[in-house]
Amino acid sequence: MRYKTALSVLFILAHLALPASAKSAQTLGTFGNWKTYKVEEDRQPVCYMVLTAHTAKTIATKVKSKGKWITRNWSRGDAHLTITHRPAEGSVDVVSYDAGYNFKTASDVKARIDAANFDMFTQKDTAWTRDARTDHALTAAIRKSSALTMTGQSAHPGSPNLTDKIDLAGADAAYHVISKACGIEKATPKPKSAPTAKKKK
Repeated sequence: MRYKTALSVLFILAHLALPASAKSAQTLGTFGNWKTYKVEEDRQPVCYMVLTAHTAKTIATKVKSKGKWITRNWSRGDAHLTITHRPAEGSVDVVSYDAGYNFKTASDVKARIDAANFDMFTQKDTAWTRDARTDHALTAAIRKSSALTMTGQSAHPGSPNLTDKIDLAGADAAYHVISKACGIEKATPKPKSAPTAKKKK
């Protein structure tokens, strides 16, 4: 399931890079820092919300080489935080983080929200949670919180480790939209009317 999700994430990121005229996804709207989409894979709906956490740039880093400190430039691509629903496969709330650079092999990424920490495994430039239970818990935390910090180890010698502070504004609204679009939004029960006070005779 995680490898299928990896392919889905690659599809999403490739889709975002295409010109508007070539995009096949249905745009569901922008909510705070999140953009929401619906696409079809094998005639089944896939709904996702994505936030650009970091834009591509070149970073200058001082490293020691042969006893001397030198400046080395390295490039980092865009970073995206994504939550994906694939209801046809029973896959909901899959969280992934594409960092824009490769993580150290076999290293973990830590997602911290308030006092809660969530461990994520890595494969090249992307991190995922290890199981659906953690996905649901992390998604719930993202929806009700204002900020998230991602920390991880870089695979590039001399480059700084990952510390991304992410503004989660609009997450809950975006989540409701993609859940409704993929037919997994639970109906909210209508509040019961308050009993009418009887007049004293």
